[in-house]
Amino acid sequence: MKKLILPLLLLVAIGMLAAVESDPSAVVGYFKKTLDDGGVQGIALPFDYADLSVNSVMTGTGYLDNDAMFNINTGFSCLYYAGFGWDGDLAVSPLEYGQGYYLARYPGNGALTYYLLGTVDPNPHSIEILGNGQVTGFGINQAAAVVLDDNLFGTAEVGDDAIYEVDLGLSATYYDGYGWDGDIVAGDNLQPTLAYYYQTATTNPGFIWNYTPPAPPSPSPRGTTTSNRNSK
Repeated sequence: MKKLILPLLLLVAIGMLAAVESDPSAVVGYFKKTLDDGGVQGIALPFDYADLSVNSVMTGTGYLDNDAMFNINTGFSCLYYAGFGWDGDLAVSPLEYGQGYYLARYPGNGALTYYLLGTVDPNPHSIEILGNGQVTGFGINQAAAVVLDDNLFGTAEVGDDAIYEVDLGLSATYYDGYGWDGDIVAGDNLQPTLAYYYQTATTNPGFIWNYTPPAPPSPSPRGTTTSNRNSK
């Protein structure tokens, strides 16, 4: 009897494994990030999240008391408390695709290694780019670099509009009749997880930026985990 049971159990196990492998599943990705002790880093959401609360998105074991997160545009913020999580006005409202954020490591907490995890299925976003020389924080809601060209902002750019990467200061300027030019155009592109400033020229009244990322690749039948490193 024992000789019969063992082959049957093996057949059941193989059948279950085949069923799992044959069903498509979402492609999951992550970015590994580092932040120095006392440092501030710009970040943006690169993935799709079923739950956009900061306690769901910014999860992990590396955060310590008084680490902070801010929305660049609204100023909403939250602090981290060990044993409790994130708390503050940013913790009671959902994070938003396309927005730029600051993550700040409290001095004395040491260097931080953290991960942004999610489903590689980006969502469209719509944010207001402030006009007349004002600055708006933004990011790219997808897990791949985006080319900065005349199509990205729907031709709402005017001469002397500028874009700056929050941490490194890489920049690009818009020139009427020519387009964008600068460090970002020369090969760096707009990178996932990074935050940027859009500073309009004094002649630009501002605009609503509606962006629809390209469709993600079809998931593998077995499901795939992508490992993308983008740390400073």
